[in-house]
Amino acid sequence: EEILLEATATSGWFGFKDDVAVRIRPVEGATRVDMRSISRVGLSDLGANSKRVYGMMMELQDRADGRTTP
Repeated sequence: EEILLEATATSGWFGFKDDVAVRIRPVEGATRVDMRSISRVGLSDLGANSKRVYGMMMELQDRADGRTTP
């Protein structure tokens, strides 16, 4: 069964809104996690969205206790 989480991240300084989506699904006896974060307005986010996704992936990896394969 697939799980889809959607959220809004708001920057502290100017209050810009970014859309965040995380999809979790079983694939061949393992769990696949896809994440994205995208700005609602503007041409550049100065790397905020990639930092957010990287941080979430590192947190997930830390909590996996080194389990990266099924």
